[in-house]
Amino acid sequence: MPRQPVSPFLYHPTPWRSFFSFPNWLFLLFIPIGLILFYFLFLIPTQNVLHARSWLPTPCTILSSTIHTHHDSKSTTYSPEIRYQYQFNHHPYTGARFNFIPDFSTSSYNSVANDLKPFRPRTQTTCYVNPADPADSVLLRNFTPTFFLGLTPLLFTLAGAAGLLAQLLTFLHVHHPISTELSTPRRLHSNHQPFSNFFAFFLATLMLAGTFSVFFSDCLASWQNHFPNIPLTVALFPFALFVLVFTIATLSLFISLLRSPHVVLNLSADPLTPNIPATLRWRLRSPFSLRRVKRLRIDLVGFIDTATSPTAEFFKSPFIRISLLDTTDPAQFPAGSLPFTPPTGPPSFFLPYNRIRWTFNLLADLAHADPLDLSFSAHLAPPPPLPSSPAGSPLNSTTGPLTLSLPHSTYPPGSALTVTASSPSHSSTSLTLLLYTTGRGIRESHILSRQTLSSASAIHLPLPQYLPPSYTNDLLSIHYALELRLSPTLSTLLEFQVL
Repeated sequence: MPRQPVSPFLYHPTPWRSFFSFPNWLFLLFIPIGLILFYFLFLIPTQNVLHARSWLPTPCTILSSTIHTHHDSKSTTYSPEIRYQYQFNHHPYTGARFNFIPDFSTSSYNSVANDLKPFRPRTQTTCYVNPADPADSVLLRNFTPTFFLGLTPLLFTLAGAAGLLAQLLTFLHVHHPISTELSTPRRLHSNHQPFSNFFAFFLATLMLAGTFSVFFSDCLASWQNHFPNIPLTVALFPFALFVLVFTIATLSLFISLLRSPHVVLNLSADPLTPNIPATLRWRLRSPFSLRRVKRLRIDLVGFIDTATSPTAEFFKSPFIRISLLDTTDPAQFPAGSLPFTPPTGPPSFFLPYNRIRWTFNLLADLAHADPLDLSFSAHLAPPPPLPSSPAGSPLNSTTGPLTLSLPHSTYPPGSALTVTASSPSHSSTSLTLLLYTTGRGIRESHILSRQTLSSASAIHLPLPQYLPPSYTNDLLSIHYALELRLSPTLSTLLEFQVL
């Protein structure tokens, strides 16, 4: 089929501002927060450990080693406090750094006591001194298991990146970019993404379980030290239930992912052109068997979606359903191709709050399980404009000193409007060609062209090709009009049809 320009209303607009909404901004927030915490809690201590590899081992004497107790309203934590003395280049120095972990403290008294056991007062040991700054020293310069708690913030970064990537892929699939060519083969994308859902739940469960394990170990240590942290113990019960719910949901999604067939649909031409044959190919794959599939149906469905306010959900109403396949033959379940002829119906039409969309709906009845119900977005183009001439009776519109007239009431896309416009002399008016919607949803306008006129003018105004035709429905109507405006409060509107 020849490739031709397509309607600018045929695909979703790409409002990137709408992408940065909840929960996307939350995912976006997770990434820098996780990276900042990872930098301060892991990268800087790791850099210090690696840098200290070149520090000089120096004999030192432990002056004091105690366990410092930190009290707050909810918990008690412990940290090592140590002082040691050493000589470097015949100069005495006193150090107090135990290791490179910032603000090292824990709720486990026994853990801190075990760390300090080799460093009793008057014990002779080795510290490590920075030769460039002898006052800079440390007792322990090696990695310890506590170091790797600094990797925990990466879970936030990974969760945010994975969630943002999944939302971005969905956004790009839904807000398909405007094409400059017609009828190219395309793999269709489903509105249901089980792997993305499982991956998001898996990361969330992993992050919650890791956080829970840290608090649980602190709580357990407080009981072992005979100083039970009652508020933390009470708070852990609902937290544990929350983690359990996420774990069960993740396992359920994983089992569903294994048991449900994976569906792939390929369309020979996208967008579809009315009355031009096309072919739909499907393939069902399953890690186990397709014997659970008992019936397979594929329908082509047209929807009108309208929103009554910028924050309202779309009201979705199907206006046509065409059955393409309905079979119980197991031989047809794994794969097949289906030639069909797209209907002559209202083409795909997308404005922010009003849209006409077409989907392939695949329904597979499964034994001992809920049916697999998937929707795959497709696009139906306006019919190619036929060689025709404007028709219908003349149209006129007058408001005060402004007058607009057209010699015909109906025009094909790509034709030229012969517009007669009259306005007061020595005044500047604007002539706007626009498309607007009425119906259940918000009234929206889209400017197709605009120019400035002075006094009376007769002009030829070309219509863009492949415009959606004028359409009337209780839920959504598409109108075309010319507007002659002299001031914000004075204008005249002349409606016509595009067929």
